[in-house]
Amino acid sequence: MANESFISVIIPTYNRADMLRSTLTTLAEQSLPPNTFEVVVVDDGSSDSTQSITQDTYPYQLRVIRQENQGSTTA
Repeated sequence: MANESFISVIIPTYNRADMLRSTLTTLAEQSLPPNTFEVVVVDDGSSDSTQSITQDTYPYQLRVIRQENQGSTTA
């Protein structure tokens, strides 16, 4: 029986579009096969270009959860 691992990377964000773009790009360039992990971005009501960045195409599964601004603990 194979021991397969699956990783979830969770990124809470609020008005940090440049940092989010850099992070998502870095994850796309790392050495794990893209089918072994997912990235979950929790957008805590950003008013910058965060939404457009999360609509870009990445080689891994990207899930986006948007909510009204409720603070980092809730995100």
